[in-house]
Amino acid sequence: MNAVKHTHEISPLPAFDVNGDPIVPSQYDRLLKGAVVEVHFALTSWVFAGRSAKAMSIPVIREMLVISPPKPPVASPMKRKNIRDGPSTSPKKKIHAVT
Repeated sequence: MNAVKHTHEISPLPAFDVNGDPIVPSQYDRLLKGAVVEVHFALTSWVFAGRSAKAMSIPVIREMLVISPPKPPVASPMKRKNIRDGPSTSPKKKIHAVT
């Protein structure tokens, strides 16, 4: 990053929460991962002339608006298990084989 910091300009992606408040880059992962967002973008296209003319289009994201925030993660019941409770399978439970 140090090599390009004098030749390139880094602009954070404008992202806004459900209230319209800006989301700072350090919070992108926590507030955007799993969220439903509305993305505003521009489509930039180029045509390369020549013998075999080709076209290329690239979407450029302009801003993201959170429509529905991410749901809280579901904790695995095994992560909360107390070792003193014994094994997760009990000898008292019947195991049914599927055939």
